[in-house]
Amino acid sequence: NVNVPGDFSTIQGAIIDAGTTNGETVCVGAGTYPEDVVINKEITLAGDGASVTSVINGQADGQGAAVTIAANNVTLKGFQINGAGIAALWLNTGVSGATVEFNKVTSATGGVTAVTTQGSQSNHIFRNNEFVGNASGQVVYVNGTASLGLASSNVDFDNNTFSGTIVAGGVALGNESTLSDITENKFASTLTSTYAIDDT
Repeated sequence: NVNVPGDFSTIQGAIIDAGTTNGETVCVGAGTYPEDVVINKEITLAGDGASVTSVINGQADGQGAAVTIAANNVTLKGFQINGAGIAALWLNTGVSGATVEFNKVTSATGGVTAVTTQGSQSNHIFRNNEFVGNASGQVVYVNGTASLGLASSNVDFDNNTFSGTIVAGGVALGNESTLSDITENKFASTLTSTYAIDDT
């Protein structure tokens, strides 16, 4: 399919190229990629592994994110993703069918999240990831009816690890999605809160 850095020097360059079409895989080799990535095609973005090898260092500030999923049926796997804006990983409104697996996703400091979604999410699976908070208000949060008036459903979390730190009134995992399976997740002892660790 498509290779970075073999065919393209940046991940975003590989994604937006006209020759990269729905259903393809963008394979990202070992290295550090200082960029913000928007996945706006139905593709698989596959890194060389989350254990330091394929690293996306987000550049955004404010409402930006290191990686944004902006298309349906995206698979994101095998990366270490370090946030710089509001989230390390952001899912746009109305996205469905995302598979996020075998990543280490770390929030920037200052109360922001490792993962945030907008509303109207559906049929996602987050599995075998490590989500890390840096004094986060929420490490991972799936928005839905209560927050945005846009219902989300079937957003599942299986066999993930939540680590790092949250603020006193924060949560490690907040999920407004209905009909979701939350199974076999692990919450590190460093995650303490006066509110709740798991609010699903």
